[in-house]
Amino acid sequence: MVSKMYKEMYSRWLAANLDDPDLKPELESIQNDDAAIQDRFAVALKFGTAGLRGVIGAGTNRMNVYVVRQATQGLANWVKTQGGTQTVAISYDSRIKSDVFAKAAAEVATEVVDAVKASADKPVAETAAEVVKTAKKATRKTSTKKVAEAAVTTAKKAAEAATAVAAVATDAVKEVAEKPAVKAAADEAVKAVKEVAEKPAVKAAVEAADKAVKEVAEKPAVKAAAKAADEAVKTVVEAAKPVVEAAKPAVKGKNSRKKRSRK
Repeated sequence: MVSKMYKEMYSRWLAANLDDPDLKPELESIQNDDAAIQDRFAVALKFGTAGLRGVIGAGTNRMNVYVVRQATQGLANWVKTQGGTQTVAISYDSRIKSDVFAKAAAEVATEVVDAVKASADKPVAETAAEVVKTAKKATRKTSTKKVAEAAVTTAKKAAEAATAVAAVATDAVKEVAEKPAVKAAADEAVKAVKEVAEKPAVKAAVEAADKAVKEVAEKPAVKAAAKAADEAVKTVVEAAKPVVEAAKPAVKGKNSRKKRSRK
């Protein structure tokens, strides 16, 4: 019975118009080799600790586009039951036919879940950016409201914590300022400043500075410049008086109209 089943499976593969052109010559080469046919079709390739791995070739016990499609269909059906966005990313590496298997998986997956089709045409390194982009897009779609609510809640908590810290800090500052040792230190600082200000050398420096300023102010050139500035200001004021006097009636009349309108 088992012999009949794997032989029938082999016959169907041999008669089919296969997508992978490499499989047909292999199938034809084992027509009279029962052991080779049994090895390829008596069992199905199984998942191991490293995933679905096996010899590349024709048959249910080999790695080929048909076995990859079958495994992808089962995985996509499971992903569909897990909720969320059901989005998957598919890529390939440098192993033989890895790109062919990636495209085959993408063709099946997109019928069930939202597969990143573009990634099936790119190596793993180039797919990383596409995966991140898709994940961000999915997150925005499904959890924008939750993220916003969480952000608001976090902000509120942070504000409350900051207020509490400020209050404690203010009380702490008051307590420190009122401590005898701190007061004594402040008094000592004021006393030290006064002592420095009263020192003969400091007083002499201040007096010398005042004297220098007075001497500069008393110089003929400085006095002449100050006098010239005063005269210029007086001239401008005198010249502006007629203009101010001429404008007074108009301003007065305007104010009278405002008062009447208020009544």
